[in-house]
Amino acid sequence: MQAGDELSYFSKEANCRVLDVSTERERSEGVPARTREKMAPRAYSESVRQNCGDQHRLTYVALTRAVHQSVVWWAPMVHSGAFKTGLARMLFNNDPELSAGAKVDVGLTPPLELLAARFAESIASDVIQLVEVQAPDASQSRVGSQGGDGAAVDGSSLTAATIDRELDRETFRWSYSSLQKKISSSKNPDVEGDPTDSRSEDSRAQDELLVSQSSDSEKPADLAAAALTDQQAEAQGWNNQSPYLGLGGGIPFGNLVHELFENLDFAAKNLEEEIKQQLLKLTYHRVTEEQLEKLPQVLADTMRTPFGPQFGDLSLSTLKAADHLDELDFNLALAQQQPVSASQIGKMIRKHLDSDDPFAKWADRLATGLGHIKLQGYLSGSIDLTLRYTVDGQQKYSVVDYKTNQLSPRDQVGSLLDYHPAELPKVMTHTHYALQALLYSVALHRYLRWRLPGYRPELHLGPVGYLFVRGMVGADTPVVIGGPHDGERAGVFCWQPPVELIEELSTLLAGGQTQAVAS
Repeated sequence: MQAGDELSYFSKEANCRVLDVSTERERSEGVPARTREKMAPRAYSESVRQNCGDQHRLTYVALTRAVHQSVVWWAPMVHSGAFKTGLARMLFNNDPELSAGAKVDVGLTPPLELLAARFAESIASDVIQLVEVQAPDASQSRVGSQGGDGAAVDGSSLTAATIDRELDRETFRWSYSSLQKKISSSKNPDVEGDPTDSRSEDSRAQDELLVSQSSDSEKPADLAAAALTDQQAEAQGWNNQSPYLGLGGGIPFGNLVHELFENLDFAAKNLEEEIKQQLLKLTYHRVTEEQLEKLPQVLADTMRTPFGPQFGDLSLSTLKAADHLDELDFNLALAQQQPVSASQIGKMIRKHLDSDDPFAKWADRLATGLGHIKLQGYLSGSIDLTLRYTVDGQQKYSVVDYKTNQLSPRDQVGSLLDYHPAELPKVMTHTHYALQALLYSVALHRYLRWRLPGYRPELHLGPVGYLFVRGMVGADTPVVIGGPHDGERAGVFCWQPPVELIEELSTLLAGGQTQAVAS
């Protein structure tokens, strides 16, 4: 107990915790505890007894939770508070009848022989070691000073240690974000690519701003690429603005949305109310009044937007808790003997893509000029959402990632046309989200191979879904009519990577070699 401490304890009579206020003036004036003991003896003694008892229990917990070893230090102390600690009680008095708040007489010099005898009688004597530590001689603590015998200490023989072994500079804990930064740094020397940087972790929306590094992201959406006329774009709703306009942006907003989706009950009957309650529970994010007013409706509309025909038109709002995993973490061991280069990955991707595939040119860039980027160590990440669903009677599993990127050009309001499925491959390649999709698919492939009886990737491994939420506006979300993206919706990117690519990439990352990348 310290001067000014409140006298609080649990009262059995009142069956609740009690705060004694009879000495409020004395506490505010710093009256010593021994004086307060005389003024409120019952409150003081009960408070000391219960608080000391808590300390004794904490001592027990601390000493019994170590996995390999506990090291406890004790030194002669003058402060009387040390004599009431759980450690003093354990070392110097094991009388079960002694009150928890009673002082333990340990003396200024702890009796080592007494402690040794007590430990010898303990059932744990074979694992307890008593060591006496002597204080160092201060006169010998400085090089060049006089030693204990008065002679000068010679420091001329001191030399710097040398490293006589080859240092491993390629083994890291890699993630998609660290790999993306490394690739970016090879193109732009001003961009640092340090895979050991903690900011390179795939944590929530850490990669949400990567799209802004691409010059192509400044280009307006192309009506020709979307196979639309001005009249069609207007009639189908592609010219409408995103309801997310003005509700936030960047990594902070991305983290907010990710945390909401991680904790929401997707199947709640009243999604708007569920989202509002989760917004009120957020402790690490500042939620503005405008966000609290508008986000529940905007996010609920996003959650009701179907993913498209490849997913059987399911939406977040149709998912049951048993059919999805949030933030599935993985740590995959990479090749130990021979590092894997980014060029090898690019060559393997290119092997499995047709020449007219929207990712073909990106794979070519990845395959050339990046041989110096070596992957060795571990690949870690966290998949935003892992789905289990059924399409045409076949159960499938998919990787889904949330993206809150603002895809409209800077200084422009933009429209839902910026989130047209024909526009999204540009974002996927310029930010290397396509590489993230493949790495996460490998992680899911291995997970299913270990966990799903009878797993066949050609049947069970479904498409990858990237949800650019700013383009997903519920019932008013524009739908593509005709062409290669028929039935797909704004903001939803779907891609079915070749199963052979996922299997071969998994083998490559694990240290195996294939004919395509052996050279």
